[in-house]
Amino acid sequence: MSSKAKKNSANGSIKIALLHMEIEKGHPEKNMKTLLALARRAGSLGAKIVCAPELCLSGYSFDNYKEAYKNAQAEGNWAFKSLSSLAKEIDAFVTAGILERHGTYAIVYNSAFAFGPNGKLVCRYRKINSEPHWAAPGAPSQQNVFQTPWGGVGLLICSDSYHALLARTTTVKGACLIVLPSNWPNSKDDFPNILWRQRARENGVWLAAVNRCGREPEIDFSNSKSSLIDFHGNLATALKESDQNLSLFEIPLNSQGFIPNQREKKLESRVLKHFHPLYANFNSVKDVTSLLDLPKPGPVEVKAVVSGQDDPLAFLWPKVKKFKSNTIVLLPRFHYNKKELSKFLAKALLLNIHVFGCDGDSDSHYNYFLQISNQGKPKNIKPNFKPWFIGDCGPVRVIFGPLEILDHPEAAVVAAKSGVDLALCPASELSDDDLDLVALRPIEQLAVCSCGLNAGAFYGIPRSEGLGPGAKVKAGEILSFSFNSIQTREKRFQERIDYEALFSKPVDKSAWSYDNF
Repeated sequence: MSSKAKKNSANGSIKIALLHMEIEKGHPEKNMKTLLALARRAGSLGAKIVCAPELCLSGYSFDNYKEAYKNAQAEGNWAFKSLSSLAKEIDAFVTAGILERHGTYAIVYNSAFAFGPNGKLVCRYRKINSEPHWAAPGAPSQQNVFQTPWGGVGLLICSDSYHALLARTTTVKGACLIVLPSNWPNSKDDFPNILWRQRARENGVWLAAVNRCGREPEIDFSNSKSSLIDFHGNLATALKESDQNLSLFEIPLNSQGFIPNQREKKLESRVLKHFHPLYANFNSVKDVTSLLDLPKPGPVEVKAVVSGQDDPLAFLWPKVKKFKSNTIVLLPRFHYNKKELSKFLAKALLLNIHVFGCDGDSDSHYNYFLQISNQGKPKNIKPNFKPWFIGDCGPVRVIFGPLEILDHPEAAVVAAKSGVDLALCPASELSDDDLDLVALRPIEQLAVCSCGLNAGAFYGIPRSEGLGPGAKVKAGEILSFSFNSIQTREKRFQERIDYEALFSKPVDKSAWSYDNF
């Protein structure tokens, strides 16, 4: 990269281009022409990072390994030479998803490559959450973060973003921007953007998801989206130069000329000594009940109270007599009248109802309380001690405490690997970001229920890529659902994780030397 271009970009911002290509399966030369035309246009508009989608030359929907191998590219062939020359020509970093044929062995990888502005290959990443019937998975320990003058950039591919620990490990390795080449088809519930916003927000990094358009047999990409998301989880607005197949964004730089982020703040609050259960592998276990000494699974009714501005106890009192025995009641955070709360807990004990809630009137003065009917007196959990509880409530193992206990994906996976079926998280109010967290954390293999005065939500574990079964209510309602813990006793985790990197001190790649650029 020329010193002039580097100086100009470091003054205030850099441009990043997402090539939302229409890809024709089995026509690599034609797809390359599309890529080159879009990338050159992006370069002429000043883009310094140019990103093409997953499998942008071959297409995606292969029936078997033989078909995939026929469409794969060997490293160093015409496709790689074209991308190398392109990066040098437009003086930018170029990333692209390519179906890779191993040079020695008959192996196919779904890969992403990054070329520097000098034309050199600076990163190769092989998709970990790969397509099992035709692509080999990449190694967990592969280096998927490369240096730029503006900070570390990480590569993941499409559904790798589905599993939170892959994005977290990429962040620990030094990424302040994650580039995500994707072939994510149309989604009615905007699931991809919900997922991508959460991954950016929980890691405090930017995320560029570059998708595609067009159609393939049984897969429709015609309305799919490409997005740039800032480190707060907000969707960035494309510049006016964008067209149907090219989205151009501007990323403001900080005073040191680096991509701004909050990765250090997000990572420093991890308590690594509590994360050792991450190593446990339950993927061969059909039911973890006996292995983890869990209560016998079964159904339970759950009621999450969303009373609006009304006193939750006054709102709930006329209804509680109709609740079934062993119902779990989740109360929002509220400044409860002590006498009325004691009266309610006594009534709940007589009705064999379990109560979880939070009492307090300010951020510095509140207590989480719970009363499991067969365990007698209510318990208080002091926030200055350990603001969560893990224990059994009838047929369910629960984790109970503030929604912040699920902020770190490691903590959610640890809870799930400790046998937790259901997270119960009271709040004063739930923001849209909170509701996204409730919806997405079940991917880590535990159901989540939370309620505030304004909203309540429950989501179970998804059985395919998307949101699990769930429901939401607004103020003035009670969220009622039946939960059966048998649904959470078979836990399927993504175990191809670089645990050594995950437990390491975060890498600061803003301190790298950029003399080669």
